[in-house]
Amino acid sequence: MTVSIVVVNWDRRDLLRACLRSLEAQTFRDFEILVVDNGSRDGSADMVEREFPAARVIRNPVNRGFCAANNQGIALAGGRYVALLNNDAEADPGWLAELLRAFDQGAGVGMAASKILVWENRSTID
Repeated sequence: MTVSIVVVNWDRRDLLRACLRSLEAQTFRDFEILVVDNGSRDGSADMVEREFPAARVIRNPVNRGFCAANNQGIALAGGRYVALLNNDAEADPGWLAELLRAFDQGAGVGMAASKILVWENRSTID
């Protein structure tokens, strides 16, 4: 396993679904997904198990907080690299491949980050 992708969630089922769909579309395929659910009450964890059976769900009975949940996912990660992705982000299909390219620069590279592009949905009224 090359990459473990950790996604922390709390009561954001629909955003999480879009996030996980974007991971299914990645061009780089050697990864696992760990969803750490912080006690969601909206059925998020059940949705992940039903719609994304390849993802591993870690169910916290209460909201442990964002940092603690990320650390929990990192501790369970089996990949050579760990990528953290917010549940409200949708990754471009080449996101993971491009992120990993940073490590081709040499043994001195210890971490990489991706650039976030935000598109505004504007409409005009005539």
